[in-house]
Amino acid sequence: MNFYDNPKQNRREKILHAALKLFFKKGYFNTSVHDIRAEADVSIGLVYRYFKNKEKIAQVVYAELLQGMIDTIEQIIADNDSAHDSCRAIIAYFLEKTETFPEMTDFLFFVRHNEIMPNGTPICATKVPQIIRAMVSKGMETGEIRPMHMAVATTSIFGPTIRLIQQRLHGIIQVPLTTFTDEVWAAAWRAVKAQ
Repeated sequence: MNFYDNPKQNRREKILHAALKLFFKKGYFNTSVHDIRAEADVSIGLVYRYFKNKEKIAQVVYAELLQGMIDTIEQIIADNDSAHDSCRAIIAYFLEKTETFPEMTDFLFFVRHNEIMPNGTPICATKVPQIIRAMVSKGMETGEIRPMHMAVATTSIFGPTIRLIQQRLHGIIQVPLTTFTDEVWAAAWRAVKAQ
């Protein structure tokens, strides 16, 4: 269980959650360690006991959120027998998380990680796309997905979802994205399914 969905957060998890909320609301550069301390309702000494600085807090937030996403995607794939069902479930997961925990989605997908964590890895260079490419590749091998360049296939499936998420987080889309799950999935699958 990650810090963001643990109902009984310990002090370390409160600090991480407070930081994520503030990074989302105020931006990373406009958030200070003292802001995080106040939001978490802990002492400044406690913050520094757990974390060397704000960059370290951001690194831990990112690492834990990313691992949670990896674990969920791997479980989705394990629970489904086809690329069709796995891709649909991953899209549904992304849309649902955007509604229930927009801070997480925003931080993982849209924060300029190289600016706030010079040694960090953006999500597009992590295990997440590797897992997704393997799943899509298997779908091509089994004949569910028509042969095409992997970048085109994965972008056709997940790119529109990421764009919708961005529009929702910026307030352009006013309705919950979960209302679009079936429609988004139908469009994505039409783009890649074998004829």
